[in-house]
Amino acid sequence: MQLQAHPYSALLALTAFVSAAIVVVTWRRRTAPGALPLGVLMLALMIWSGTYAIHWASVTLRAQVFWLNATYFGVLAVPITFLLFVSRVSHNDIWIKPSSIALLMIEPIIIFLVVWTNDYHHLFHSSLEQIQVGPYSVLDWGRGLWFWINLGYSYLLILACLVMLFIKSLHANSLYKKQLGIILIGSIFPLAASAYTEFILSARSDLDLTPIFFSISGILFGYSLFRHGLLDFLPVARDAMIEIMSDGMLLLDSRNRIADINPAAQKLFNTDNSSAIGQFAHDLLPAWTEILLPYFDATEDVTITNVKFPEDEARYVDLSIAHLRNKKGHLTGRLFVFKETTEHIKGRNALQGANEALRTQLIEIHKLQEKLREQAVRDPLTDLFNRRYLIETLERELALAERQKTQVSLLMIDLDHLKKANDTYGHKCGDITLQTFASLLQSQARSSDVACRYGGDEFVLLLPNLSQKKAFQRAEQICRIYRKTDIHYGSFILRDTVSMGVATYPSHAKDGEELLRAADDALYVAKAKGGDQASLFDPATLNLGQN
Repeated sequence: MQLQAHPYSALLALTAFVSAAIVVVTWRRRTAPGALPLGVLMLALMIWSGTYAIHWASVTLRAQVFWLNATYFGVLAVPITFLLFVSRVSHNDIWIKPSSIALLMIEPIIIFLVVWTNDYHHLFHSSLEQIQVGPYSVLDWGRGLWFWINLGYSYLLILACLVMLFIKSLHANSLYKKQLGIILIGSIFPLAASAYTEFILSARSDLDLTPIFFSISGILFGYSLFRHGLLDFLPVARDAMIEIMSDGMLLLDSRNRIADINPAAQKLFNTDNSSAIGQFAHDLLPAWTEILLPYFDATEDVTITNVKFPEDEARYVDLSIAHLRNKKGHLTGRLFVFKETTEHIKGRNALQGANEALRTQLIEIHKLQEKLREQAVRDPLTDLFNRRYLIETLERELALAERQKTQVSLLMIDLDHLKKANDTYGHKCGDITLQTFASLLQSQARSSDVACRYGGDEFVLLLPNLSQKKAFQRAEQICRIYRKTDIHYGSFILRDTVSMGVATYPSHAKDGEELLRAADDALYVAKAKGGDQASLFDPATLNLGQN
């Protein structure tokens, strides 16, 4: 095949080479949002530029026509792939479905057939002839109806891309606005170049500047995508999700610069979107640096609860940190979510205080119940157990003694001269006498013994697991001690004595009632003998006690 060294051919070959380089780069970074459709777009431009370069290098009319038609393998793909690329990076890609793409492909397929059958109808190229321009053979061709239809369709798709980018940039934060602005400017270049070619340059030359300027746009697109990776963080349905979040969201890139900050976080940190985006986190939030710094270089997700505000220690947040990675596992940024828990902490503290107060009240109630129980089973004058408690305890101790085959002794006690003290010195003196003996009786009791005021001037000392011999010895000991005990009443020092009856289970009784009666009978014997002594129950002496 004969070739000519046309300067346009060299320029277009260079354009094809640049497009191929961008295809390689986008393939390596294909996980970035928009990288794959950008790669397909640049592949189409590479085909367009490469075939167009061969067209200008061709010498024969047949070769020039063939390679001009071959450019449409790329030409027809560029508007659609450009629309897919812009839809992806602006997150307007909800419409991208196989059925939608199939509809978009109807026009390019028709045009492709019209181009390759042009010799039969001349509806795309109205005329094709070779002319000599200086030393070069150049194809001069007229624009047919279907050429203008395809041009209008292409312009329509590109204008739709510009509208999407413009609307998206209006609602974007300052950092994204800059990135989208680069893509918007890059989108205008090929449209302007195509319009210039068709409506101004075509009168002097058939060179189409569109693929050359599209390649320049591809470089800008790649810069916007890969230079900082900031478009990796464009959120899906951001307005519906992040903007209305009650939790503060702070998004950092891999260099710990703020890539996004929602209104809740702006309020939390007393900043605004425009001044925050693009700043390093430690510069914007110096008070938080000590808290956040350990997690800037961390690799694992973490949640920290009850973090105090550096500026206001009465406020609290729960902090969740998630690490964002691409498909290769490389770190692309970190998401910090701040959930203010101040009211929750206050509520919890108030609840804990209420629970503590309730616990204190329950303890007081328990103490009061214990006190009431004690009062129910205690004699208020002597603080000894009362008769009711004695009856309950006596049955329990006898049942235990029966199981363990042990003995239970009981002392029935009567003050000998209480009536005389009451009559001579008054009831106050009688009360002191009762209290003095009660104190002595309690001091002589073991921890297992039960000392009771049985009624009036009578007392009972219950002695679990004690034989009648030892019980009698205890009774005599109490008698000796009490007769020597001083009773202080005003300026008077009085003395008194006691009489005691001693009985033991099971020797003298089968149950509690019989044991009390046996001890009472023995007490009567002691009283009959003059008092101030102890008497052991003996059925033979019952008549003496009763008489």
